[in-house]
Amino acid sequence: MIAWLKRQCTNLVQLEQNNDKLALGCSIAIYIAFCPFIGFHTIMTFLFSWLCGLNVALLLTVSMLINNPWSMIPIYSMGYWCGDQLCMLIGFNHHAYNPQWIIMANKWIHHYIAWEGFSFWAFMIGGNIVGLLLALISYPIIAWLTRTFNSSHREKVIQTVLNSKQAMHSLKAKAAPMIRRVTEKSRVQRTAYENSGSK
Repeated sequence: MIAWLKRQCTNLVQLEQNNDKLALGCSIAIYIAFCPFIGFHTIMTFLFSWLCGLNVALLLTVSMLINNPWSMIPIYSMGYWCGDQLCMLIGFNHHAYNPQWIIMANKWIHHYIAWEGFSFWAFMIGGNIVGLLLALISYPIIAWLTRTFNSSHREKVIQTVLNSKQAMHSLKAKAAPMIRRVTEKSRVQRTAYENSGSK
């Protein structure tokens, strides 16, 4: 499992060669994963990749790794809770400003499961704030991690190239006497053939 995760992270890093663009793409994908615009995540991915010149595959991969059917409920619940707490903290009665379709849905929910009701504004405010905060926090962390990874990866590549050159020189040195013998034998045979032809 660890080897698989390492391989996937390596592939993810190699999707974008520029460290800053990689960090920006990952942080935008984190915002997209946490933002409450359900149904528009793929459109947002293509839009941000076009506007910022980012790799669309990177944005799609990161956002879908974070926000998927298994993590969707905890992500949106956390966003809703944060929005609810923030609205209560600033004294904003978010339930009073619900759109009409949310009010109708709340009546139906209250009738069947006796829940107080859903707040559209708590959901929207909380999801956006959590997404923005996580994106801002993740940018410097990802930038540092990618620089560290790429520098170590570059050192490995340089070492591999140096090892290949050394192996090539060693092979050339070992093959040189054999090549000389074959060349000499070929020259002798050619000379003998030319001499026999002239006779």
